[in-house]
Amino acid sequence: MKSGLLAFAIVCTCIHQQAFATLQAYEGFDYPNTGSNLLSGMNGGTGWASPWSFSGTTVPTTADNGHRLSQDDASIHSAAFPFTPVGDRVVSKGIGPGNNTWADRTFTDPFSFSTNGDVRYLSFLFQKDTYAGQTTDDNMEVNFWSVGASAPVTQVRFGSTSTKQFFFSNTSSPTFEAVTIGQPYFVVLKLESHDVTNDVLSAITYAPSETVPSTEPAAWDSARSVGLSATIAGIRLWIGTLTTGQFDEIRMGSTWADVAAAPTFPVGDFNKNGVVDAADYVLWRKNPAGQFVPGDYDVWRQNFGATTAGGAALQGAAVPEPAAGAILLIASLLLTSSRMAISGRRLT
Repeated sequence: MKSGLLAFAIVCTCIHQQAFATLQAYEGFDYPNTGSNLLSGMNGGTGWASPWSFSGTTVPTTADNGHRLSQDDASIHSAAFPFTPVGDRVVSKGIGPGNNTWADRTFTDPFSFSTNGDVRYLSFLFQKDTYAGQTTDDNMEVNFWSVGASAPVTQVRFGSTSTKQFFFSNTSSPTFEAVTIGQPYFVVLKLESHDVTNDVLSAITYAPSETVPSTEPAAWDSARSVGLSATIAGIRLWIGTLTTGQFDEIRMGSTWADVAAAPTFPVGDFNKNGVVDAADYVLWRKNPAGQFVPGDYDVWRQNFGATTAGGAALQGAAVPEPAAGAILLIASLLLTSSRMAISGRRLT
């Protein structure tokens, strides 16, 4: 039966290769744990027009400051985070007095505040680890920038001020919530463009003890009316000179569900990847640790092809319903493997 199982895995791979991205951008910092740990030059994820690049008062050139990969395959952990994190996390450290530093990356799909009615959602994990005191060098931020004549121009800022307060606007004032040092936050931001009235910037944060709703909340922690006409071309991870922190799991989409919906899985999705497919049959057959019973096969068969948007979003992609040809191919493989098994028994 091994040849049949291999064929199933191949069919599963073919089905998944037909997937189409639902996220406009995703970065899970899933990079090899070898070579330089500096974020600059890394080009993973989806929805990006360029690799990460460093700039700032002083560009970091060593592995113990600036923005670097953890290289331990460990993400920021929070019970509030609705997805399954992958890869590493970014560990950021200020270089010292007078040396703010940042890491920039360009979106493939920019967002224009000059177009009426456009909406963009962004989410990420954010953790400020140290507090040097109430100084102007102790901020930690995620910024959004437009293209400038000689360098990117910051247009929108989210982060922690030097007084440990969250803010989200085109300035660091006003603030809306206290920041707990060393605590991870799942952050969701919303950008709304308007051509007659002011644009709206909304933010909400979730501590590990809080539950992220599956639908967009009616009230946000902060909602600011600002006048912007720029086109947001990229994102920036910013660390002050005297502080340290961590960033992880950046998502950008056009709906709340794209970036913040808690995943649910269809019945029969044994490997929890958002679709009931041949890979689930393979897992059922192998039955690691005896977790399945014979009746689970009927559950898989009855739900074959079922998908869930939340589960698919774990990989930043929606998995389409299997084509009829794929189902027929799997049925053929089942029949072929059964005949091979019968033939093998006759020969013995």
